[in-house]
Amino acid sequence: MEWVKIFELIWVICWLGALVQVLRFSKELRSIDKDQELTDEWAKKWKRLLF
Repeated sequence: MEWVKIFELIWVICWLGALVQVLRFSKELRSIDKDQELTDEWAKKWKRLLF
């Protein structure tokens, strides 16, 4: 029973971390001009942050 609670806590922490990463990514994309594409530099930065 204790293991289930521990894994549930880990699961919640992982989902919250993923949600924060997605929100940060969407905020950065909104700050980039609408006409500008995602540059290779930004792509590498976010790939490094997400993985």
